Amino acid sequence: MKLMEYSFESKTRAYDFFLYPIGDIHVGAANCAEDKLQRLVKLIASKKNAYWIGGGDMLDAVIFNDSKRFDPSVLPDWMLENQSGERVRKNLEDMLDAQMKRFYQLMAPIKDRCLGLIEGNHEYSMMKHHNRNLMAEMSKHFNAPDLTDCAFLRFRFKRGPHTSTIRGFITHGHGGGRTSGAEPNILYRLAADKEVDFVFKGHSHAYCIHAPIPVLSIPSSGAMPTDPTVYDKFAANWGSFLLTYKSGPSTYASRANYPVRPMYTVECHIRPHVSQRIKLDHTKQDRPQIELNQVRL
Repeated sequence: MKLMEYSFESKTRAYDFFLYPIGDIHVGAANCAEDKLQRLVKLIASKKNAYWIGGGDMLDAVIFNDSKRFDPSVLPDWMLENQSGERVRKNLEDMLDAQMKRFYQLMAPIKDRCLGLIEGNHEYSMMKHHNRNLMAEMSKHFNAPDLTDCAFLRFRFKRGPHTSTIRGFITHGHGGGRTSGAEPNILYRLAADKEVDFVFKGHSHAYCIHAPIPVLSIPSSGAMPTDPTVYDKFAANWGSFLLTYKSGPSTYASRANYPVRPMYTVECHIRPHVSQRIKLDHTKQDRPQIELNQVRL
């Protein structure tokens, strides 16, 4: 686990900050929706004050001696076609390197917008079984911290003498269910014991924005209010860029009859210097506005 702090300067109250968790891409799988990822990359590149955090399983990282999942019939076309024989041989000699270069190419327009990378189970498997530290390699490329398997994040937004703070928790996650009700329950349990403003996870490939979770509290200092304070905690699963069903050879996902996953992801829109009415007695509390928005890819 890592604890990270980020600081941003703003000159006006009308300051908008955007954070995109991007994970479960599986570059190197034939059913990776690279066109959807390119649309998201283009969106982030076009926005001011927009950043991203890698959520794990950025590469498919399935190689020859993975007897459970490797299938040569579902190698992506880019690894085999329109190249010299020597290039194809190099790709097959080190498929992880080929996948990583492809990933870097796709993310190039927003390379300098990365705030960190979370480890997924596919990266961990490569480290555990093949002594290949993909997280160290990717973190070095993006000049961003390796956030390990989970991280607490603190964002401080400074405007003159005023500072607004947002806290978050991000993890790749584990487990999952096939029904539409499974992911909200997983998100709620994950968020329940975290004293933060937002929680992000992935792994299950299930896109889900949980309804705001109200948190009841009283201030730690100052006058006691008439009623307790209520603020919203937000939680979401960022979804996936891996198509369950795609025309062509059978895949690991289609053989398992996994549910069809929508190609949506999450945008966290923060307005750090805009207060909102969040107390039961309708008085103002200086708490930043947070919205989790749906991005259709």
